[in-house]
Amino acid sequence: SAALKDYGMVKHKSVTGMRLAILFGLPSAVGLSILAAPIIKLLYGSLTENEVSAVARVLSLVSYSLIFLTLNQTVTAILQGVGKVVLPVRNMFIGALAKSITNFVLVGIPVLNIRGAAIGTIVCYGVAASLNFATVKRHTRMEFKVMDFVVRPIVSVVAMAISVLYSYNWIIEKTGRNSISTIASIVIGIIVYLIMLLVIGALKQDDFDIIPGGRILAKILTKLGIYKNRKE
Repeated sequence: SAALKDYGMVKHKSVTGMRLAILFGLPSAVGLSILAAPIIKLLYGSLTENEVSAVARVLSLVSYSLIFLTLNQTVTAILQGVGKVVLPVRNMFIGALAKSITNFVLVGIPVLNIRGAAIGTIVCYGVAASLNFATVKRHTRMEFKVMDFVVRPIVSVVAMAISVLYSYNWIIEKTGRNSISTIASIVIGIIVYLIMLLVIGALKQDDFDIIPGGRILAKILTKLGIYKNRKE
């Protein structure tokens, strides 16, 4: 689109890509944070409860870097697509510098210790993503809609988080098995999140067009009356 000088399409694709990055990154981060301990138990069954607890505290914190990581990967691709290949490198260097400073300051604090490095990772990708986002906004003149980028995703994620938390606790109480409870609660969380996205209109036809198999899925959901075509 940039090569064809179709700047309207550049703007359109940038908005869609960044919104999808948020719609995927936000639930991934929150879900991983909520289920940090169960996931650690599932993957490393030989760990003691104290070891699981220690690792989970770090994982539940560093998982929030996923929000900025997915956003950063997307905006980096956009900048490369419009010929600004140097800017993402520069911004990532600034993010790495911010991480180094954060690590130096926080890791030495006893109450934080290794969690200081986790915070540093969040700062690194947060700084890089913010700088890249500002650069994309400036070069593509994209419109930032708070409802689409913030409100709808957060409402959907809150509903997902509640369903994941309660379903895990209920299933583990009934079965006593962490593996079943973890996998089942993840599946339930995904279903609830997708339903919420559809109900509050967070997903648009443009999103389905980009997602593999999305157009077929949109047709099925439309026939079932679950989804109404919502253009950009």
